[in-house]
Amino acid sequence: MLFAVLVLSAALSAEAPAAPPPADWNLAPVFADARAAAAEAAAIDAALPQFNAWRGHVAEPQTLVQALDLRSALRARATRLLVYANMRQARDAGDAAAAADAGAAQALLARLGAATAYIEPELVALPAGRQAQLAADPRLARHQLTLRQVAARAAHVLPADQEALVAGVAPLQMAPAAIRDTFTNAELPWPTVTVAGAPRRLNIQALRETLQDPDRATRRRAWEAVSATRAGFQQTEAALLSAYLAGQGWEARLRHWPSQAAFITAADPMPAGAFEALSAQARLAAQGPLARYYALKARKLGLPALTSYDLAAPFAPDTRRYTIDEARQMILAAVAPLGDEYHDRLARGLAQPLMDWRPAPAKAPGASTFYVAADIPGYVEASFGGAFDDVSAIAHEWGHWMHWDYSRLSGRPYETLFPPVSVGDAPSFLHELLLSDRAIATATNRDARIAALTNEIEILRIHYYDVVSQAAFDLALRDASDRGDPLDADHVSALYCDSAKRFAPAGLASDPRDCLGWVTEPYVFYDLYFYRYLLATSAAAFFAERVEAADQPAIARYRAFLAAGGSADATGLLKTAGFDPSDRAAYAAMTRRLDRLVTQLEKEVAAAQTGT
Repeated sequence: MLFAVLVLSAALSAEAPAAPPPADWNLAPVFADARAAAAEAAAIDAALPQFNAWRGHVAEPQTLVQALDLRSALRARATRLLVYANMRQARDAGDAAAAADAGAAQALLARLGAATAYIEPELVALPAGRQAQLAADPRLARHQLTLRQVAARAAHVLPADQEALVAGVAPLQMAPAAIRDTFTNAELPWPTVTVAGAPRRLNIQALRETLQDPDRATRRRAWEAVSATRAGFQQTEAALLSAYLAGQGWEARLRHWPSQAAFITAADPMPAGAFEALSAQARLAAQGPLARYYALKARKLGLPALTSYDLAAPFAPDTRRYTIDEARQMILAAVAPLGDEYHDRLARGLAQPLMDWRPAPAKAPGASTFYVAADIPGYVEASFGGAFDDVSAIAHEWGHWMHWDYSRLSGRPYETLFPPVSVGDAPSFLHELLLSDRAIATATNRDARIAALTNEIEILRIHYYDVVSQAAFDLALRDASDRGDPLDADHVSALYCDSAKRFAPAGLASDPRDCLGWVTEPYVFYDLYFYRYLLATSAAAFFAERVEAADQPAIARYRAFLAAGGSADATGLLKTAGFDPSDRAAYAAMTRRLDRLVTQLEKEVAAAQTGT
């Protein structure tokens, strides 16, 4: 991905209305209309020839300042165009004009990359002493992070003509992902099943809703129907996936990286051993608290063992429904421990027309936060259906919004505003944990406490522990691609099942059709997003412990962490905030939380059974 302009989270459980409602957000501050956006694209294109005058002269500080300043400014403007198109696509996956505009913006960014491709090769070709002088020049202060990153990857910078070639083919590299998104979100012939006497088209969002139905026969019919659809299109999805990884593998080899993973994470590396440490905690949870929860849930549902289509079934019916205004108030109450300034900033954001929350037929599944520009707050897109899961997903996205708001208003240069993926979900997951813990603490009776406990356990299961196996699958796929293994559907399914089994709790019944779960999931196309996401969510569990202990110095460090945005790498940002990614013990916070929740649930269920 060229820029972290779109942050994805879990799909929401809302059924679309018959006709699309008007949007709740106001995009006029982004662009007044399509004509204004087209004029901006033309202006950016017209500015590109300016870079020709500076070719061969980047050793001169003033020339380098001019080149880097203009590149940053044009990147920001072109990214604004891309985000504008992405927002419209998120609202309507079938919007052909938005899809065309997104493609045009990607092509514009590629032309910008080609026009400036000589900058890094000329910099790394300079003597070390001259590079050091440039890095120390006060006129280049805003570009210090860029210069450090160029120096760190000097061995992987190509000659200028090759850099221009790589920049020019970027849209081709992204094409399989774009085809996959259009096919899956807009054109895939999803099956239809009868639910409560009415037909329901089982796209990804509707499937996730249906798998929460209390009726097991309904869940099974839905799962079997979608499994059959996945089987029918698995070769198409595998071909797109293989083509996408081939493009990334080509660039990784061209740049002399040892693997796709090393290439993709070069600018946002995970500390050595971090994934192994959190994976070890995930396996402990699978054999401990998660296994206990699965056994408890199976008994509650009257089943000998849970299957994949039982996992999302409600442990206890939670019929509570909330309005969007109630959701806003719940989120604000949950973040109160982060301080008045934080609470008031979020309240001001929630009061603005920045969130498009109503379900619509062609909305992309899930929810998204869009970082537009330093002078514009973030935008949130979701499909709010009123369940607690929907409130939690809204809270998640507004965690992203707050991260961007603290960062963009920090006064730092544009180049350091975007948080690395490896820290980006820390505030989002923290919001969810605080919301869930408050729901448990304020529950007025045992049934409400049981529902609140299972809601939070499910959040940890779906958005943390399941993600570990997804990340392991993504890494295994890239290793296979690097080896040149043929990534046909059977091979991809085998890798998927192997990763899932390594982290599956004891007592979970398996079915060969479970191995097709990758077919309609997009995460492989997100460039190891979930692999890096796990560092952020691990940190969120750590931060939650400190916030709920009312550790005021830790809370102050956390707010400073938000304002730091992308001014350092993930390890540096998190260490300054108090979470040391190189400390294996730091990753135990999530397991401690899960164990505490399952233990409390076991006590509540036991008390309910004995009437005490």
